[in-house]
Amino acid sequence: MSGCVQTKKISKGNVFYKFDMDNSGGNVLHKYTVERGFTGSLTDKGGYVTLTPDDNLVISNATNTAHVLHSTISIPGPVTGTDAQIQASGAYFFKETAFDTTPAKRNIFAYLDTKFMLQTLAIPLKIRPELTGPEYGNAFPQQVEAGFNFGFAFGWKLNKNVYRSTPNLLGLNTNRISVAPGLLLNFGSTALTDKNTRPAFTVERKSFTYSGGLVLLFGFNNVNFGICRGVDYVTGPGKGDWVYQGKPWTGIIVALDLLK
Repeated sequence: MSGCVQTKKISKGNVFYKFDMDNSGGNVLHKYTVERGFTGSLTDKGGYVTLTPDDNLVISNATNTAHVLHSTISIPGPVTGTDAQIQASGAYFFKETAFDTTPAKRNIFAYLDTKFMLQTLAIPLKIRPELTGPEYGNAFPQQVEAGFNFGFAFGWKLNKNVYRSTPNLLGLNTNRISVAPGLLLNFGSTALTDKNTRPAFTVERKSFTYSGGLVLLFGFNNVNFGICRGVDYVTGPGKGDWVYQGKPWTGIIVALDLLK
């Protein structure tokens, strides 16, 4: 989560809080447990997150609503440090706190979001199916290929984000698990030889290739793995003699996010 305001889907089971001062100078910590998901804006304040529910959602301190269950925790005496900043802001917030000591305590905050996906990718492994027909000598066996290529994937990504106030070993407060369908555009090269051309080439040559297809990616933070289905096209003289020209293949894909 960056420092900017972001609209998210707040998941069922999350807990967030709000401070109020009582008449004796102590504090009441209002605890809200999400019963039905809703959308709102989150702002990372560094050590805690503030939450602004959408305008059509009213959260009451007096009663439970269809979206949240409400309870209170008494905090004797004034609050200090970060808690004093939160109290002064009057905001709904989440942070890893020692105030809530019930067995159901959660020290994470989970939310969903979706966004446009743009990734750089490589396809380290391609599986080409068996080709049959008289032009292939009746049977051209299945092939497994490994090689260098690069390209891009774009589509739409669904993320489940888990926020902790304390950074992990990589210095991240938020871990993200995602699934993303999309399209790919890939580039590489292949050798045209007497074994993969019909009629067979007598002189081997390297040819530039480009590919298009579909991807399904599963990600953790910015690293993604998945499967793809595509077709290859070679360029240059004799391109129509390559037995895999325009033929479908299945591949394993590795990709990195270019957009946060």
